[in-house]
Amino acid sequence: GAGVVIGIVDDSVQWTHEDLSPANNANLSRYFRSNGTVTTAIDTTASRSHGTSVAGVALARGGNGIGITGAAAGATLAALSTDGYSA
Repeated sequence: GAGVVIGIVDDSVQWTHEDLSPANNANLSRYFRSNGTVTTAIDTTASRSHGTSVAGVALARGGNGIGITGAAAGATLAALSTDGYSA
């Protein structure tokens, strides 16, 4: 996973999660709001979101005594969060 950027498009990602925080890249992440705006503001309050689980399967750091090792551990996370917008 090193040197690879993985974009997760989902509801939100918990930025403080122990397995994901080393992979987070706020400069690549965006929040797509239902009113059509896009911001760089990250939802840091997401705790049990689907996006956190999906990101974990892809990027979770292993060897820390918790959780799993993601398929591309060592990659960088670009969280592309939505609040349910549909065209």
